[in-house]
Amino acid sequence: MNNKHNVVFGLSLVMFAALLVATVLHRAADDSTTSRGSVESGVAPAVVAAASVATQRVDVMEAGEQWILSVRLANPDEDNYLCSIEISVDGKVIRDEAILERGSAYSYVHHIYKDQIETGDVKVNITKSNTEATAEFNYKLKPTRIS
Repeated sequence: MNNKHNVVFGLSLVMFAALLVATVLHRAADDSTTSRGSVESGVAPAVVAAASVATQRVDVMEAGEQWILSVRLANPDEDNYLCSIEISVDGKVIRDEAILERGSAYSYVHHIYKDQIETGDVKVNITKSNTEATAEFNYKLKPTRIS
């Protein structure tokens, strides 16, 4: 009976070691400096980026004669940091910054009116200050042509 317990204990240690290695490898993959997403469609689904910048979500929603771009950031880190948000619509760039305090969240909303869209190329870049960590999202929005 004692031998059976030793085998179970040994298997438990092997499983624990495998989980530990998988966790370390997964964290290393999340620490990449650039995350990219791309959507080419009418209504773009939500995209979740890597944790290198912040826990984030970018949603593009169609609402009548406009597209609503919503960027949500959360800082699970121990330190406060500055986050830059750059939105380019058909080459016209809008820049904003947000200070993300430890454990805080931030939402940024931008309205894109369909009658002002030419090509529909939208790019969102989110950069964490003092690092090379960047999340980049590309969308192709459909314009509405008013006759």
